[in-house]
Amino acid sequence: MKGLVEEKTATRRARLLTASEAWLADEADTAGLDTLMRRDFPIATGNLREVGCEAYERSWPRGFLVNLVLVVADKYPWARHGLGGPWRLVRSWEVLH
Repeated sequence: MKGLVEEKTATRRARLLTASEAWLADEADTAGLDTLMRRDFPIATGNLREVGCEAYERSWPRGFLVNLVLVVADKYPWARHGLGGPWRLVRSWEVLH
């Protein structure tokens, strides 16, 4: 166990965060998640939703977005209450499937 999650889950989430940061740098043309979260939080959450929409369109598992939102919430505890947009996308994904 690593914290409150299994080691395997923690490792998967760390890789997911790294991949998402790379996507943000390439596709969303941002300065990185850390900078974006601190400088422009609404854009950061919009970009998380964008990542989720792209994952849905590519038929990735819903767990991808769930884990991405959870890892962002863990890394930025002050942002937990502002992640409503990405969580609404998770719920919409559930309804659509």
